[in-house]
Amino acid sequence: MRRAILIILLLVPFISMAQKKLTPAGVDKETYAFYLTGEWKKLIQLSKEAHKEGIDFFYLNTRTAIAYYNLGHYRKSVPLFENALQEIKGDTILLEYLYYAYLFSGRGQDAVFLTRKFPESLKTRLDAHPKAIRSFFVESGIANNMDYANITTMSRNRNSSVYDANYYPKNQYYITTGFSHDLGAGVRYTQAYTYIGINEAQHIREMGNTSNESMHTTVQNQYYGALDFNLGEGFHLVPSLNLLWGKYSYNALSYDVNNVATYDLVNGNFSDYSLYLGVFKNFTYFSTGLSGSYANLLGIDWTQLNGQLAIYPLANLNFYLVSTLSLKQQKLASADYSDNNLVFNQKIGFKTGPFWLEGYHTAGSMQFLSEASNFVIWNTPYIIDSRWGANLIIPIHQNRLQLVFRYYSMQEKGYLLYYQDTENYQYEEYNFTNQNFSGGLTWNF
Repeated sequence: MRRAILIILLLVPFISMAQKKLTPAGVDKETYAFYLTGEWKKLIQLSKEAHKEGIDFFYLNTRTAIAYYNLGHYRKSVPLFENALQEIKGDTILLEYLYYAYLFSGRGQDAVFLTRKFPESLKTRLDAHPKAIRSFFVESGIANNMDYANITTMSRNRNSSVYDANYYPKNQYYITTGFSHDLGAGVRYTQAYTYIGINEAQHIREMGNTSNESMHTTVQNQYYGALDFNLGEGFHLVPSLNLLWGKYSYNALSYDVNNVATYDLVNGNFSDYSLYLGVFKNFTYFSTGLSGSYANLLGIDWTQLNGQLAIYPLANLNFYLVSTLSLKQQKLASADYSDNNLVFNQKIGFKTGPFWLEGYHTAGSMQFLSEASNFVIWNTPYIIDSRWGANLIIPIHQNRLQLVFRYYSMQEKGYLLYYQDTENYQYEEYNFTNQNFSGGLTWNF
């Protein structure tokens, strides 16, 4: 009896293995049944087991792609749909699935690029034609120096024996608006205009004279233009240009014929630019990018190299991590001076209910940093040591309208100049926190 039981126990693994032996016909039948009943997880599991045993055919891969799509793993479904379309070119069902998989993966321009292969009937049904105006956006915000009162008090109460002259940032506001355009299926052009007003206080005190206090507003205009060339296979080439121009004013100290100090208002203009080029590649669970820029800002030549890695652990936009490392170099030819520094930005985003929430932190000197494919340039005379912030993104009406609310806090520093005598001077460092609140909307046509 024991011997019989032992023989049965030894045979069980072999019987189980025989039962688990998969055949193409069996896999086809089972996956089709799972497809009809919507048992997507079981379909995917069986597909994985079949591929391990070398079973691979068109309908298996297509059903697996649809299963990933219906589970929301859109980036996972993309290569399977792409491969299926290599076998049956022009299949409208596969084209529609892939179109929406691109859209829901955050690859909107790839979706438009795909429409080259659409029959006219599918373009019309999905409203998927390239559009002269793809989207319109507008955003506005204000920023305040939270330590303004302390800085001004510190400067005015300091006893300078000869002379001191200082600036204190008080607040600023901005508004930006723009459009994106499809220049055919493979090229998108984004343009934007931004207006920034920066309010600063100026303090001048000269020995034997009453200190001069004044407020000045620096006005900056920006025009941004960027082309996004879809090179196929998930590659994108993005050149962009940012033109910055504006005016500023300040009080200058001079002396009249009686050697009495006078303060004259001086107005000035500036004109700067920044050029950018980046190449990006999309993969299933991540995307990468390499880019560089050259700029002349406030009379200083800047170069910047960036490396970016975005990770999508769930193969969708429900959770993502974006890391960006930038190397900046400044050169001042007139003073034979150059300097290098690294800046690292880490962003994390996730879906919470119907909304998306993003948080981020930036470490390193952000002064003159170019971000967002050259759309944002921190051309401030104040040193930015670090930043942290959060964005709340609210899609409305199937993402036709998108609201965004932003907050960030920046740790900055400036310097107070004062002369102890007619020859010796010192810079006194001060730190301040700049808080920004903004909001905007994007209307997708």
